[in-house]
Amino acid sequence: MDMNSKINRAKSVKAKKLLIISAIICVIIVFIAIQWRKQHNLEIDRNAELVEYRLDSQPIKNNFPNLPAFEKCFWKSNTIGRTDFGPTNFWLKGFFILNQESQEMISKQYEMKLSNIEFPAGINPEITGYQDFEWYSNKDFTVDVIAPSFLGNIYFDSINGLIYIDVENN
Repeated sequence: MDMNSKINRAKSVKAKKLLIISAIICVIIVFIAIQWRKQHNLEIDRNAELVEYRLDSQPIKNNFPNLPAFEKCFWKSNTIGRTDFGPTNFWLKGFFILNQESQEMISKQYEMKLSNIEFPAGINPEITGYQDFEWYSNKDFTVDVIAPSFLGNIYFDSINGLIYIDVENN
């Protein structure tokens, strides 16, 4: 083999290696972009600011049959993570204005403890029309109201007779 043939062959091998390395880098970049987008979508799914309040009560009554009777509701819900495969998990956060009988039942039946709640962005109890709140919780009350298919907490506002639910299905 002459010298030019060896040089051309070496250049060809280098070009093939460069092409393979470039292809691998492109695949890695595409993979990283897809993973970033999935993570970004997951964060959007959990962002309550992007979800409008709902006022319909039937989905609440269907999912929380032990929730004390309420007159009005303001709630948000959205899926968690990927929805293209298998069952879909979701979060639900909302405020429920109880009727007088339900308020009295809770006050009599449960020994509530004062709770400090930090509401996530997009969740604001003032949507109910009230301005002052005093939130309480009780583990037995939470267990009595939330079905085993949910994880989370329930809080009771003793000033206005509100319930705040913050749950995810599991």
